Amino acid sequence: MWQIHKMPGLPEMLEGVIDLRGQINYIFNLGVKMKLTKTTISEDSKFIMVNVHDSIMGCIVDEVTDIVIVSDEQIQEQPSFIADTSGNYVDGVAKFDDRLIIILKPEYLFSVEDVPKEVLK
Repeated sequence: MWQIHKMPGLPEMLEGVIDLRGQINYIFNLGVKMKLTKTTISEDSKFIMVNVHDSIMGCIVDEVTDIVIVSDEQIQEQPSFIADTSGNYVDGVAKFDDRLIIILKPEYLFSVEDVPKEVLK
């Protein structure tokens, strides 16, 4: 478990920073961003790292069970009436075996306006 270092003045969705392989990376709480329950940070917390706007950012997730590859044919786009309410960061839903997987668009989830300029290179 990496220690998240809190920083004053950051928006609530930003938990702080970690040192990952010598690089400082900002860690986001997607539960806050997506108006869900705030993910509680513990010793068992997991991060996924994403490259958005030419910057590496981390997201706290509840769990990581698999890494899967889905084809475009397996992804059903969301209807426009849902797209208008989801902040445009949901790309669609994929059916994989007996599971439904929500596909997010990180470039919309972390819009330049939402991310403090210190995070962006």
